[in-house]
Amino acid sequence: MLELSDFYNVHHGQPGIVLGSGPSVGNIPCSIVGRIPVIAVNSSILFDEKIPYWISDDIAVSNWSYFYKELKNSKCKKFLYKNKLSSFVNLFGEEDSVLFDHDWWYQPSTGKKNMNGVLIKRNSFEEIIGARTSSGSAIHILAIMGCDPIILCGMDNGLSGGKRYFWEGKSYVHRMDGKPTRGPWDKFDYNGVKEYFIDLYNVNKNSINILDATPNNPMGVFPGCNISEWVK
Repeated sequence: MLELSDFYNVHHGQPGIVLGSGPSVGNIPCSIVGRIPVIAVNSSILFDEKIPYWISDDIAVSNWSYFYKELKNSKCKKFLYKNKLSSFVNLFGEEDSVLFDHDWWYQPSTGKKNMNGVLIKRNSFEEIIGARTSSGSAIHILAIMGCDPIILCGMDNGLSGGKRYFWEGKSYVHRMDGKPTRGPWDKFDYNGVKEYFIDLYNVNKNSINILDATPNNPMGVFPGCNISEWVK
């Protein structure tokens, strides 16, 4: 079984991309994969079969066809939240799987926050930061890999052309649990995610360089950039 420490500084000083699944991803050339490190979050593994890394905190990914086909067939290294996804190591194989644990950021029952829980340490191998979204976990994984800067893509925070995800409309992407495919918005609430990223940014802004290359920077938390600045 792979360990987080196996990835320490493997991309030291290189820019790295956290790839979300927003509709703007459809405008990113697939040639970016292989030129700089990319970690796909959840369904963004559908972007390109050559993506080297994938991550999820969310058991709901196992409800989708891509989990058992595109992701399973991919040679990427799969970072799996131990408490929810450890049972899928058998599906992906120990040689391609990495289990991780979390610190905590927010306790819903008390409303208490643990700001140290979002402090990113590049040599933290026992547990990574607390997370409200798998994208937060992806940021920490790229930090462990030594990436600088860490660039967010596909964090659209809304609809574009009636789509919430870049892959919507593809007939080969469907749910496996018999439930209807969720609509592109479905009253999804980004407020908690944005609050989490604000805390993450404020705690780490002097030590971890995180940029947002999503067009027009709709989240507005991290400094914006153009992805073409980093992909030569």
